[in-house]
Amino acid sequence: MTSAVVDAALALAPDLLESALARVPEDQWFERKSARVSPRDLAVPLVAMANADGGVIVVGMHDGVLEDVPPQRRNAIRQAAMDFTQPPVRMHVEELSVGGDDPRTVMVLRVEPGETVHHTHKGDCYLRIGDESRKLTAAQERELVYDRGAAQYEASPTTLGIDDLDPQSVEHFDRVAALLGGGFGCRRSVRRSRVGASFRHLGELRIRDRSDDDVMTLSDAAQRRHERVQHHSGVDWSHQHHQ
Repeated sequence: MTSAVVDAALALAPDLLESALARVPEDQWFERKSARVSPRDLAVPLVAMANADGGVIVVGMHDGVLEDVPPQRRNAIRQAAMDFTQPPVRMHVEELSVGGDDPRTVMVLRVEPGETVHHTHKGDCYLRIGDESRKLTAAQERELVYDRGAAQYEASPTTLGIDDLDPQSVEHFDRVAALLGGGFGCRRSVRRSRVGASFRHLGELRIRDRSDDDVMTLSDAAQRRHERVQHHSGVDWSHQHHQ
């Protein structure tokens, strides 16, 4: 099922809404909450859906029966994302009135997929998986951050040491750094394999330009050195090469 099924049920006439929503099973994109739910407790499904594909939360339904959300609670529910999620989850709130002789107001929270990773006010991270909001471990949260592009995996700190590197790769990097010479020194950093199958061949050489403390890759360092040599010699090597 997709969120389109939920939207179709919500678009029905008020007298048909209760039975239609009762038939829609909770899943990746849909969850029901009682009218008595605490705004604080809404943080979990809000964060979980925002960290997944978004979704819809109907507040004011319990055991297949629509309940009235009291007016004094509606404002607190509207502010739940701002008060209890970090950064605040983006959501759109609708109020639907149902029932003729027994008027009730339910609230529909439409959660947008987040552009970054969201947490509850307690710092916990959740992800919507099926009909559950799963709390993520630290490792799972980091993976979610990388998938969202909020951080570069290669920039993550690691507990690996120089002994975990492949000696031949280290020796090769040292030779290349020596060839650059001049004002450059080398700094090794360790990078963890995303596959995690092996901790060999993990060395990544970075070159530090001592003149401005800039850190760059080997190719960038070679280009900079070429430009310096060209500047000091007064010879346009690229032009001579084309001739």
